[in-house]
Amino acid sequence: MNKVSVTCRIDIKTKKKASKTFEAMNLSTSKAIEYFLREIALTGQIPFDIRRPNLKTISAINELEGRAAKLFHPNR
Repeated sequence: MNKVSVTCRIDIKTKKKASKTFEAMNLSTSKAIEYFLREIALTGQIPFDIRRPNLKTISAINELEGRAAKLFHPNR
């Protein structure tokens, strides 16, 4: 099987914390990323939930925050 390199930019704090976890599991960062990508290729899904609010939810949040601001700052 041919291999390719993958480059990823991530903040140093996250990298260090993840590397410690991988070390405890006797994995290299490269091998952990390989497992992650293989799981996605196998299942067609990211192996954890990613939840982002939709436009309706964002609108409701903004509306409620606007109301709260008026309660605390009536002149707004």
